[in-house]
Amino acid sequence: MATPQEPGSTSETVHTPGGPRPADHVHTVAPGEVVAADEGGRYRVAKRPPLTLRRTRALLATGDYAITPGGLRPKSMIHLVGPDEIVRPDGGRMKRFNTRTETFVEPPETTAEIAELPGLGSGWITYAAYTEASTNVIRSMTTTWTVPPEPIAEDGQLLYLFNGLQDSPVTQILQPVLQWGVSPAGGGNSWALASWLVVGTNAFRTQTLVTVQPGDVLTGVMKLVSRHTTFDFWTCEFVGFPDTVLSVNVTGQLVMPVQTLETYTVAQCRDYPPTLMTSMRDISVNTDSGALTTAFAAYDAITDCGQHTDVVSNTAGAGQIDLNYSQQFLSLAPAPVASISRTQDQIDLFAVGTDGSVDSTFWNPAGGWLRTWFRLADGRFGDDFTIAPGSPIGVLSRYPTHLDLFATGRDGHVYSTYWDASSGWSGQWFWLGGDNFADQFKIPVGSQVSCVDRAPDLIDLFVVGLDGGVYSTFWNAGGGWNNHWFRLADGRFGDGFTVAPGTPVGVLSRYTEHLDLFATGRDGHVYSTYWDASSGWSGQWFWLGDDNFADQFKIPVGAPVTALSRFRDQIDLFVSGLDGGVYSTYWNAGTGWNNHWFRLADARFGDGFTVPPGSPVTPISRFEGHIDLFASGRDGHVYSTYWDASSGWSGQWFWLGDDRFADQFTIPPGARVTAQSREQDVIDLFVTGKDNHVYSTYWNAAGGWAGQWFSL
Repeated sequence: MATPQEPGSTSETVHTPGGPRPADHVHTVAPGEVVAADEGGRYRVAKRPPLTLRRTRALLATGDYAITPGGLRPKSMIHLVGPDEIVRPDGGRMKRFNTRTETFVEPPETTAEIAELPGLGSGWITYAAYTEASTNVIRSMTTTWTVPPEPIAEDGQLLYLFNGLQDSPVTQILQPVLQWGVSPAGGGNSWALASWLVVGTNAFRTQTLVTVQPGDVLTGVMKLVSRHTTFDFWTCEFVGFPDTVLSVNVTGQLVMPVQTLETYTVAQCRDYPPTLMTSMRDISVNTDSGALTTAFAAYDAITDCGQHTDVVSNTAGAGQIDLNYSQQFLSLAPAPVASISRTQDQIDLFAVGTDGSVDSTFWNPAGGWLRTWFRLADGRFGDDFTIAPGSPIGVLSRYPTHLDLFATGRDGHVYSTYWDASSGWSGQWFWLGGDNFADQFKIPVGSQVSCVDRAPDLIDLFVVGLDGGVYSTFWNAGGGWNNHWFRLADGRFGDGFTVAPGTPVGVLSRYTEHLDLFATGRDGHVYSTYWDASSGWSGQWFWLGDDNFADQFKIPVGAPVTALSRFRDQIDLFVSGLDGGVYSTYWNAGTGWNNHWFRLADARFGDGFTVPPGSPVTPISRFEGHIDLFASGRDGHVYSTYWDASSGWSGQWFWLGDDRFADQFTIPPGARVTAQSREQDVIDLFVTGKDNHVYSTYWNAAGGWAGQWFSL
């Protein structure tokens, strides 16, 4: 910030963006400080007065205040500019001037205290700005942007998006403004346009608020019409919206272009539009000589939801500034996404970031998706707790108000944390060791920890150890964690039965007193064992072969075996074979195992439909007589097929694309597709895309598949 040189000043001269100034007249404005005029009209650096959400709402409740794009102001200092009026100075004070009668309109007396009000731009959450040299007289500034989707949550929030021009030091701003919420110009739960001039504690706006719709393209323009001895004549408008034209006489040169997200009374992240960002594009700052190369820099004042500004381009006449409402979470493709629905109206997601952090987000019908990811950290670790990027996360909900998470740490130990409605996330990751092992029990880094809750007060875990043995431990409400990992061996095998280290173990509990396990052996056969309360662990791993195959049916070593129980007396298994075909077999209490693996083919494909061998196949059962399957194909598309008791298998694999993507939406071939059904008529899918973003789509009985994959 620079102040004009006073006569007689002997300080060394320095060069500022506003021209040469005495060094003792150039002041640093630190975070939390503002430039404000004292009683004598001299500008000083002062501490920004605190204005909390509670204080803001208290002032608004008096009825004497309203929120402008320049911040909270007494209503008596907010002036509506009519069609025959412009804003111009009168004796050092900005007033409305009637061009028809050639008279000033005297403002009303101020009726509210202004001492506590924040400085100009105090509600600026994230923005980009720079100061142009005063020798480059800005003649116009234009910016184009698209009206974002409507916010999902309604908390009385007021959102402003605008490009603008300020003087320096900042005492005024001219701005074409897109707003959501109720402002002094009116409005409500809709997007609308108005043009504003905010000068000190006074604010002037156009008379009519113009409603626009999500997806509408806007171009905000400010033009210097003429220059005079004591003022510059400017107009401000949205192109094509004549009711937004504001004509003003501005004292002082406008030298600071800005692109801004400004908000008030935001209570949660879902108060923002349900999109990643608004891109302020085709930015052009112009002089008589043409478009200038800009020098925008980003400033992030509030980042609790991940809000931030990206300076994409400072190209002359084609600049771009992205105002982000949240920080885009990135996983590491083809990392799996873990999901769980602890109630019909709640989805919780978990994924591992590119830095190894374990992160979560959630959805509920009251507010939709949270629009941000939060980290499940533990400050006792030097890195706040991280695991290998791309690792799977195990999650279960023993009852609606509780979650348990499991993951393999970078040191190979099995770790867990939990959430409870009464206390929130625990904030600690504890490891589940085994005192009977010299290393306290470790498994390969990045391994899956399979978990099951066969009762609200019981958890069983299953992993594959460094030696390839299948191990288990358990927790119950009476005794806590067992602190001992025991091996599920079979003495009939020379090595006691092992699988390839890192192999996932499939587990299901058809009823409280029973467990079934599945894994791929070192020989490629699918093996199973079980536990029953009446007899304990069987002590034998038997393989599920098929005499119709020369090799008795094998799949790639280490491949996942996915198990599903539609009801107590039925098990369905799904795998991808050595040829990439998707295969299934089943068991029921009446006949036992089918002893035949049948292929779920589609004759419309030249190869009968295949996926990369060893790919995971994801089944869900929305009700007893129905199965939906999902897999990623060799082309990276997400495919689905289904079985219904009334018609059998459909015989067709259809892909779930999105025409908005050049490739119709693809993920890494062979990546896991996470699926869940929180109620009979709804399916939600989750994947990690090739760009490392987490995506989702959905199906419901009323409308079918959404036809779009949206980024979380």
